[in-house]
Amino acid sequence: MRLSIYSVIDPTIKKRLQIRAIFFSFPGVVLLLGMGTFAPLELLSQLGIPTFFVGMFLIAWGMIPYRKLLRIRKIEYSEREIAGIPLQEIVSLYYLEKKHLFGIEMELKGGKRIFFPYFTQSAYASLNDIMHPDQTD
Repeated sequence: MRLSIYSVIDPTIKKRLQIRAIFFSFPGVVLLLGMGTFAPLELLSQLGIPTFFVGMFLIAWGMIPYRKLLRIRKIEYSEREIAGIPLQEIVSLYYLEKKHLFGIEMELKGGKRIFFPYFTQSAYASLNDIMHPDQTD
């Protein structure tokens, strides 16, 4: 049996990352297009490679956090393991909620903690029911 729970990304967090992506990516695109279109060949022979790397860095710096956020969509689990972690390895399960961050934190044997961001309390309740089927609230 395989079930899925889905993350919910707060629209304010998503909008903030979109603005950041535009803020840093736009100058990188303008730099690449401007240098590629209007710069003379002598200038490109000296500054072409550094300009390319700076432009790509600005684009990546803006877009990578937004892309990571969009990849956090769902986590699949079965009755034996959660996201590739065997249930026997999970010591405890917590729901954390802070100002701009919420999600599920798992404590594993050996003291290691894993945080799954942007999962709701209902997703936490579903996982808790799988882990502790005999307990009811």
